[in-house]
Amino acid sequence: MMRKKEDLLTTENVKQQFGFLYNGYKRHNYYWEIVIMYRKIMCIFIAVFLRPQGVIVQALVLLIMLGIFLQANNTSRPFKTRQLNDIENMSVATQIITIYCGIFFISAKERDENFIENRDFYLGESGKIMLVMVIAFCNSFFILLWIMKFLDISREMIKRSSEKIYVYMFLCGRWDKLEKETARRAAVIKREKIIASIEDTILYLKKMMEIYANNSFYEDHDRFLRLLYHIEFEQNVIDLTEKRNNFYIQ
Repeated sequence: MMRKKEDLLTTENVKQQFGFLYNGYKRHNYYWEIVIMYRKIMCIFIAVFLRPQGVIVQALVLLIMLGIFLQANNTSRPFKTRQLNDIENMSVATQIITIYCGIFFISAKERDENFIENRDFYLGESGKIMLVMVIAFCNSFFILLWIMKFLDISREMIKRSSEKIYVYMFLCGRWDKLEKETARRAAVIKREKIIASIEDTILYLKKMMEIYANNSFYEDHDRFLRLLYHIEFEQNVIDLTEKRNNFYIQ
């Protein structure tokens, strides 16, 4: 239904009906909430219908599925902000690491009379501790990252509502710090916009490549060629090697 109204997603009526599904996503990734819902449904499907096949099979299939979704999210980067894309990638990566480490616990067997040396796998106490530490570290890092992003958003909301409260609550009443922080924030926003523009340009070029790969010609073929020539020219002019670590967006 949203696909039929793709060109009307910015109108007020469509926002009231479907805005909760695509707010926060880029315009061309308006459907990504459906992708996330399918991921959750597939997790339930694996947990229910693959149960007779065993826990290891469930874990391996889940690893493959999460790996595919991680690659898809990393390629599309559907959220409007880079922070949300990074959090989503970190979330899926944490799940993958947790499940992967869990497979060792599931497949391990005790050294008893039924243990076969060249077939069965034994996990010692040191190995268990190491795996638990890896799982704990990854999950703790993700939770810490999420809390930091949440606090940043909360601070930004307080700042927008009342700068005076923000200054006395977070900056000890120093207005000079607010000016410096505002300047840094402006630089970050500018950088994020540039990154978003680059991602949109890459997507546009990929679509154009698909058009030409299908032996089709864009109706503004000459105009597109001029764009390519301009990019190629600027690419040869702009120095991305010697100065790339000394460049700051003001």
